[in-house]
Amino acid sequence: MRFLCSLGAAALLSACATVKVQPASMTTSFVQAESELSKSAKSYISDAEAEGWITTTSPLAFFQSKLYGSEEQVSETYASHVAENYRMPVALGEKISSDILKASEGLSKVNDDAAVYLDADTTKSSLVRSDVVAFESTLIAAQKVRKSFSEACKVLRERAPMRAEDVEKTLAVLDDEIEATRRMADAIAVQWRGPAPAVS
Repeated sequence: MRFLCSLGAAALLSACATVKVQPASMTTSFVQAESELSKSAKSYISDAEAEGWITTTSPLAFFQSKLYGSEEQVSETYASHVAENYRMPVALGEKISSDILKASEGLSKVNDDAAVYLDADTTKSSLVRSDVVAFESTLIAAQKVRKSFSEACKVLRERAPMRAEDVEKTLAVLDDEIEATRRMADAIAVQWRGPAPAVS
């Protein structure tokens, strides 16, 4: 009897051991590779931050500034940076115009990448939630970039009103691209959700 009990206990231990062992493929199969659209969208935001068009404040830095009452700026704005480093109106205007066009071209590329996913005839038309979130984040970033350029134009207007008018016209290029991004974001969200159920 004792021998049979020992055999039963050994069998139970063996069964438990086999349950705990899982192939690596089972634990990693749920990790989805990042799409080209998400990469493109995130790249635009990273580039905007690297160029200084927008700034990101970490939650910890923001909390510390509020907790300790620091009067120092958490981060330098685009307008304050170009105003300090480009004193002459001509140089300042050229810098702002160049950055506006660069931001517009970068956003246009993201829109082109998104258009591929909206083409039902391609194999890349499958959208996931992370694509929708990444593209909407790009739209928000682009709007912040536009605000930064607008603030810089105000600085230029104080120094050279005529020059500022020419630079502000360049903003129209970015405005058109942002509007295209907004329409694209709506289309992406609709395609991701799928067709609305028919009402009987």
